[in-house]
Amino acid sequence: MSSNIQIENYMKKHFKGTFLGCFCADDLPNNPPPNSNLIANYSDRDDSDGGTHWVAMINLNSDNGDPSLFFDSYGGDADFEDVVLQKQTNFKRYMDRHSGGSYGHNNINIQSRDGDACGHYAVHAILSQSIPSLTGQKRSANKAWSSFTSCFNTPEENDKLIKQMIKM
Repeated sequence: MSSNIQIENYMKKHFKGTFLGCFCADDLPNNPPPNSNLIANYSDRDDSDGGTHWVAMINLNSDNGDPSLFFDSYGGDADFEDVVLQKQTNFKRYMDRHSGGSYGHNNINIQSRDGDACGHYAVHAILSQSIPSLTGQKRSANKAWSSFTSCFNTPEENDKLIKQMIKM
């Protein structure tokens, strides 16, 4: 799995929008500025596991007309339970509070279950400002992901390609 330092360094080089950084599940920023983006880990700050799974929160506190988005490469919503840690995070409450109560999320699994590319997928979601398949909100075009996912048959193939695309 990518480290927070690798992700933050990559985003500094390649993302021109507001990227707040990488955060633990229990340490999300209180008042993210409009149209900001962040990557969060299911692990809490004091967990000794070194981090389990990265997700992206996109276009928080939107004032640009685009919906806020929650992205999990396993296709889970913000209230999805982490199966490794066997715990619920505060991501749903956070998204409800910083999306105007309505946000889109992807509903398809694109990552292999034993893969370690979640950070790469989260970075791509923020760079493209899009997610593979939406529920809750609709966007007129989702070209960034449809072109990416159209050539795959398996999540294992997705993992290989995303690591080639996003080199951290």
